[in-house]
Amino acid sequence: MSAADPGEEFWGNLAAEQDFLDPDADDAWAHENEEFVDEDDDSSGCGVFDLQADGSYGLSLSARTTELADNDPPDASASGASEPQQPPQDDAPRPPRGRSEAHFIIRDEKAVFISFDIEIGGEYAGIIQLSAEISRLYIERPFKETIITRDKLTEVYREPVTFNRYVNPGSGVHFEEQCVAVHGIHPSDPRIIGADKMSVVWADFCKWVEEYTNPDDVCILVAYNGQNCDMKWLWKLTQAPFAPYRLPSKIQWFMDPYKVITSNPKCPLNHLQSHLDSYELGVLWSYIHNGRNLNGAHDSLVDVEAQTDIIMSKQFSPYIDKKKSIQPVAEIFSKTQQNEWKKKMEPEREVHKPWKEQTAESNVSWQLDRRDQYTGPSGGGEMGPTSYIKGVARRANNLADMFFGLLPVAFFGSVADQSNKYAYEDEVVEKIADDRDGGWKKRKVLVEAPKNADGSSHPSARHRADNEQYKFQVTTGYVICWVAILILQGALFGTFKPPSRTMWQSRPYGMPIPFVQNCMSGAAYEFLRRFIHFADNSKRKSKGEDGYDPLYKVRSAMTAMLQGINKAWIVGQRVTVDESMIRYMGRAVEYVQYMPAKPIKHGIKVYAMCCAVSGIMIAWNVYTGAEDGVVNTTTKICADLAKQANIHRQKGRILYTDNYYTSVKLARYFFEEFGWTITGTYAPTDKKSRSDEDFPFLRLSRGAKDSVKRGWFREAVLELKTPSGKKYYIQATTWRDKKQVCFLSSNEVGFSDGMSVKRHTKKRAQRDTIEAPRAQQDYSRFFNAVDRNDRDSSDYSTTIRTNRYYLRIFCWALDRIIHALYVIVCELAKRSSTERLGGEFPEYWTLYSDKNGGRRRFQIDLGIALMNYGIGLDWNGDVNTQRPRWMRRSEFVPCDCEKCFFCLHNLTTGIDHKRKKVIVQYACGSRRRTKKCTTERVLLKKKNGEDMKWKTYCKMCLRNQPKNDGYTAKERQKRCNKSMWGCAQCQEPICDVCWPKYDKHKTKVD
Repeated sequence: MSAADPGEEFWGNLAAEQDFLDPDADDAWAHENEEFVDEDDDSSGCGVFDLQADGSYGLSLSARTTELADNDPPDASASGASEPQQPPQDDAPRPPRGRSEAHFIIRDEKAVFISFDIEIGGEYAGIIQLSAEISRLYIERPFKETIITRDKLTEVYREPVTFNRYVNPGSGVHFEEQCVAVHGIHPSDPRIIGADKMSVVWADFCKWVEEYTNPDDVCILVAYNGQNCDMKWLWKLTQAPFAPYRLPSKIQWFMDPYKVITSNPKCPLNHLQSHLDSYELGVLWSYIHNGRNLNGAHDSLVDVEAQTDIIMSKQFSPYIDKKKSIQPVAEIFSKTQQNEWKKKMEPEREVHKPWKEQTAESNVSWQLDRRDQYTGPSGGGEMGPTSYIKGVARRANNLADMFFGLLPVAFFGSVADQSNKYAYEDEVVEKIADDRDGGWKKRKVLVEAPKNADGSSHPSARHRADNEQYKFQVTTGYVICWVAILILQGALFGTFKPPSRTMWQSRPYGMPIPFVQNCMSGAAYEFLRRFIHFADNSKRKSKGEDGYDPLYKVRSAMTAMLQGINKAWIVGQRVTVDESMIRYMGRAVEYVQYMPAKPIKHGIKVYAMCCAVSGIMIAWNVYTGAEDGVVNTTTKICADLAKQANIHRQKGRILYTDNYYTSVKLARYFFEEFGWTITGTYAPTDKKSRSDEDFPFLRLSRGAKDSVKRGWFREAVLELKTPSGKKYYIQATTWRDKKQVCFLSSNEVGFSDGMSVKRHTKKRAQRDTIEAPRAQQDYSRFFNAVDRNDRDSSDYSTTIRTNRYYLRIFCWALDRIIHALYVIVCELAKRSSTERLGGEFPEYWTLYSDKNGGRRRFQIDLGIALMNYGIGLDWNGDVNTQRPRWMRRSEFVPCDCEKCFFCLHNLTTGIDHKRKKVIVQYACGSRRRTKKCTTERVLLKKKNGEDMKWKTYCKMCLRNQPKNDGYTAKERQKRCNKSMWGCAQCQEPICDVCWPKYDKHKTKVD
């Protein structure tokens, strides 16, 4: 390149820029090169040199266009200094190329620099010293504002009054050793003990800023390396979500001298120019003061004054107004970094007043007074069976007597009467009904027949059962046997039952049950299933009339069952409220609910209250939709259930609820009205503004939840007073388990220390022990009483497939009766086995407590006992008397259960195997081939077809012996006569004494 090459001239002039440190340098260089800017400037408006067509270098069009725009005089009023956080508007002037965003306030001499520094005691202690100093710097710029490195500091003013205050973080706060080693301030330091709290110090700092600045000043906060320490704490105090304080409105900009020095390689303080080994504040201060030491470093006031000295130095001041040296306070940290801090701060956010944090040092412990406890004078009785049901159990011969202790026989008599009236007395007419879409239904419906003007029947009127092929008169025994079959279906088939007719179909397409087939014909079962009724339809109120009840058809049945349960069981101290679902998807009612979180998604919702220990349901309220003018709040739901069970008068009870019901309002109402306490889970929210009754802890985001370990928890307490002035407390807890779990409890208030729970961890065979709060220990034992009741009933449910909603509700309530009876029987058997009641109850009841089939055995025995009782009401078992019409009309199916009515009355015997033809050889020598039993004894044969060669005990002699005579089975067999003769078809050895009375023939005698 030649000497006259303009490119060489450019690079030579650019190299001469390194002489800017000389204060006496000639400004002519700047005049000659006024088109050029600092080579470190990376703004979009920088001059870009392109190779021209003639081989020379020149500014590109974009650079020249920008230069022309920069030469326009800026409008100071539109600089946006009052709101620098907002992005510049299209009509607002932009700073010249290479200048900072705060260029206009520096040029107009409105900038005030506040050197700021803090000392901290650790993450928990926070800020313990805060210092600041105000200074004003007046900078002279060259005639071309884009030449940044020619800025000169012409005048400096330092406010003589500095701000220096210590902060008391509170008693018992831990100071980290690493922080104490740096600044030497410890918790017992007199400066800390006599200091004010942060709220007072920050208020004084804001007043100090207002006092020593002018109204139109704009403050630039200066913090050396503050982006890594000071500004983080300042962000937490003033900008983070729910921050307790605010920055003074004048502080709108921020400058970090450390960042300015390290990002500008030409700065004399950069290590490329100064060759310094470190960028520590004391090292830089010593460099600009010719090697003097900075005494008292790591005292925030000393550091503040050192910061001011650095920014006023001739080595640093030319870079104050450089691009990226100053930025808005709101943009110090990126959105990503702020979001990360927000996640970490969420678990540590202070609770709002009047809630108070529960810690080991500030622990508020509270429990009920002695007179208000459940064991006190205003409490209730011990949980368990009542004296009434104990008396019934002592007189009971079987489980049917126990069942009628809860649901009396008179109830079944009433059902029989109402069913007969419904089938044979109520007059109805056929009507074509409309479906929900406005079309006609395929089948006609029966509605109540209107009366003529003279009171006579409608000409088209008929009874519901008139067109039935098989008609049956409904009796009490009939209804009891029908209910017994429902109970047996639940025990044998569970929730998802096959069609009922399969119990009467033969194999392999059916599942015949002999004692069910003998008890009732299939037609009789279907008839009562269709016409069973619990109330008089003529007394039912229409919708809109006074006294209208959506559950009128089944109200009497539910009332009778609830009364029976409450008469048999004392609830005790702990009760649980939750929802239960009745499986139903018909269109007969409008209050079918969809609850995706429940095992039964579609159905009728029931609010239920259970004994928290036993799971017995003591109150329920079927949800039938919103009522006009009635606000059905969760507090009202729980209160109504308590009043329905008649347990609201005893104080000291504990109510367990889930997050649907739990609230501060519920806890206040139950304590002030009933003297109860509650424990329940709570669903936290992201609600920003919090009132007194709002939960003190927020729902954690996913990042915040992951930032704390499993077992982390916080607790807060709220002090309240009853209208009479009595104090009580409610404690809120947030706990990190697999997910965030929150509790609200007024039962056991106090800091949870030393409590733990075991949890499974992925890829680990053993469970890990994690910390757990007090509320979790109490809640996890008793919260699922309604769920346990549902689980037990669903495994052995009596419900059947039907569109009649009232029949679904009846079966659901019947399951609750069976569950209550099962718990009572097991409890009485347990007490009897421990001789607390002197062994007064049957010993075989202990078999029902067996986890392997005990519950199923109980329900089968209950069903058979009810069936036997129902048959006995209508028939005495005499074959010479006429059977009830609803019973089996043909010969009985063989059965060997030895428990049903037919086995006990010797009406059937053996197992119903397919009959085979046998060859009968009589004593006279004649032989005969037949499928039937014989009137004469013949020599029996072995399984291999050979004749028996020795005698064995007579089966009739064995059956005729009493079973409870104290002999063993082998001893009773020895007392029997011996024989090897008997019926060829039955294959039972019968002695000659018993043969005339032998009545166990499998078939008709030939």
